[in-house]
Amino acid sequence: GGPIGCDAVPSDAPAGANQTVADASHAAAYRHSDIPMFTRDFPVLPAGQRVETRGAACAVDYQGAVHCQTEGNHGFVLSYDHGVLW
Repeated sequence: GGPIGCDAVPSDAPAGANQTVADASHAAAYRHSDIPMFTRDFPVLPAGQRVETRGAACAVDYQGAVHCQTEGNHGFVLSYDHGVLW
Protein backbone atom coordinates (compact mmCIF):
# COMPACT_ATOMS: atom_id res chain seq x y z
CA GLY A 1 0.00 0.00 0.00
CA GLY A 2 0.99 3.57 -0.56
CA PRO A 3 2.06 5.79 2.27
CA ILE A 4 -0.30 6.53 5.11
CA GLY A 5 0.08 9.53 7.31
CA CYS A 6 -1.22 12.48 9.22
CA ASP A 7 -0.14 16.10 9.18
CA ALA A 8 -0.15 15.83 12.96
CA VAL A 9 1.91 14.36 15.77
CA PRO A 10 1.19 13.80 19.46
CA SER A 11 2.68 16.08 22.10
CA ASP A 12 5.32 13.44 22.95
CA ALA A 13 6.77 13.43 19.40
CA PRO A 14 10.30 14.80 18.87
CA ALA A 15 10.60 18.57 18.67
CA GLY A 16 10.08 19.91 15.14
CA ALA A 17 8.12 16.89 13.89
CA ASN A 18 4.77 17.70 12.29
CA GLN A 19 3.91 14.53 10.33
CA THR A 20 3.46 10.84 11.09
CA VAL A 21 4.08 8.50 8.15
CA ALA A 22 4.38 4.79 7.30
CA ASP A 23 4.25 2.57 4.23
CA ALA A 24 4.27 -1.14 3.43
CA SER A 25 8.09 -1.28 3.53
CA HIS A 26 8.85 1.11 6.39
CA ALA A 27 7.74 1.34 9.99
CA ALA A 28 5.93 4.47 11.06
CA ALA A 29 8.03 7.50 11.97
CA TYR A 30 7.68 11.16 12.83
CA ARG A 31 9.19 13.71 10.46
CA HIS A 32 9.15 17.39 9.59
CA SER A 33 7.71 18.69 6.32
CA ASP A 34 7.22 22.26 5.16
CA ILE A 35 4.29 21.08 3.01
CA PRO A 36 1.16 19.33 4.34
CA MET A 37 1.10 15.98 2.53
CA PHE A 38 -1.99 14.31 3.99
CA THR A 39 -4.47 17.13 4.62
CA ARG A 40 -7.20 17.21 2.00
CA ASP A 41 -10.62 18.76 1.56
CA PHE A 42 -12.41 15.77 3.06
CA PRO A 43 -14.74 15.72 6.02
CA VAL A 44 -13.23 14.68 9.34
CA LEU A 45 -13.68 10.95 9.89
CA PRO A 46 -16.22 10.53 12.71
CA ALA A 47 -15.47 8.39 15.76
CA GLY A 48 -16.23 4.74 15.12
CA GLN A 49 -15.75 5.08 11.36
CA ARG A 50 -13.07 3.53 9.14
CA VAL A 51 -11.76 4.34 5.66
CA GLU A 52 -9.74 2.01 3.40
CA THR A 53 -7.79 2.94 0.28
CA ARG A 54 -5.08 1.18 -1.70
CA GLY A 55 -4.14 -1.39 0.94
CA ALA A 56 -4.27 1.00 3.89
CA ALA A 57 -6.91 1.63 6.53
CA CYS A 58 -7.48 4.36 9.10
CA ALA A 59 -10.09 4.68 11.82
CA VAL A 60 -10.93 7.03 14.67
CA ASP A 61 -11.84 5.45 18.01
CA TYR A 62 -14.34 6.84 20.49
CA GLN A 63 -11.57 8.49 22.54
CA GLY A 64 -10.45 10.44 19.45
CA ALA A 65 -7.29 8.45 18.68
CA VAL A 66 -6.41 7.85 15.02
CA HIS A 67 -5.41 4.28 14.08
CA CYS A 68 -3.76 3.67 10.69
CA GLN A 69 -2.21 0.52 9.24
CA THR A 70 -0.83 -0.34 5.81
CA GLU A 71 0.15 -3.54 4.06
CA GLY A 72 3.29 -4.95 5.61
CA ASN A 73 1.78 -4.43 9.07
CA HIS A 74 3.27 -0.97 9.61
CA GLY A 75 1.22 1.77 11.15
CA PHE A 76 0.52 4.03 14.08
CA VAL A 77 -1.95 5.11 16.71
CA LEU A 78 -2.04 8.83 17.55
CA SER A 79 -3.81 10.53 20.40
CA TYR A 80 -3.31 14.12 21.51
CA ASP A 81 -0.56 13.28 23.98
CA HIS A 82 0.87 9.91 22.91
CA GLY A 83 1.79 7.96 19.81
CA VAL A 84 2.54 4.29 19.14
CA LEU A 85 4.52 3.51 15.98
CA TRP A 86 5.29 0.14 14.39
